[in-house]
Amino acid sequence: DDARVRILENPRRNTPVGLNIGLANAHGAYIARMDAHTLYPEDYLAKGVERLRRGGADHVSGPQLAHGDGTWSRRVALALDTPLGRGGAQFRQASNGEIEVDSGFTGVWPRSVLEAHGGWNEDWHNDQDSELAARIRGGGGRILCLPEMSAKYIPRDSLAALARQYWRYGEYRAKTSGAHPESMRRSHVLAPSLALSLAAAILPVGKLRWTAPQAPIPWTG
Repeated sequence: DDARVRILENPRRNTPVGLNIGLANAHGAYIARMDAHTLYPEDYLAKGVERLRRGGADHVSGPQLAHGDGTWSRRVALALDTPLGRGGAQFRQASNGEIEVDSGFTGVWPRSVLEAHGGWNEDWHNDQDSELAARIRGGGGRILCLPEMSAKYIPRDSLAALARQYWRYGEYRAKTSGAHPESMRRSHVLAPSLALSLAAAILPVGKLRWTAPQAPIPWTG
């Protein structure tokens, strides 16, 4: 019923392809990405555009704050609100002021920036924003996180769905790190290393001997 809203076909049913279709069909000077399963403040777009107009930024977004909705979703949100759950990502926690970050959650870009970098890489079915952020930063651009744009992200409400989601995240995070080594942080390997260490610690001694070279084993003295 609102002529300003258009539904665009995405026959490949692929996230970065859909984003590029949106970019090609947009008419404005600013482009926003707003994913589902997220609660945004009413002035989210206005705050983003206002900051971009002041200059000195190529992408702005707000903190991605986990907000549970359902039994497992609430449990996952609690885990994501810990330092290990955040994985060292500054945009996954509240801040008192504007900060520069490596990447961000959804957000707003000048159309010219997206077009200059060729939009989203369609080979990245997941982690496409991080891959785009690596290209923007590699070209000297700045990515800012604004507290007034904080968004409440609703995690998956089942362990199976969560496992599938994070398996894909891990796969494409590794792909991003391979294509853009400068984007990798030590925190990216912290959680996988901890999981491997715990698994190795409970294996029988014979299997532990085979696993030891592949994972850091905590020494308890």
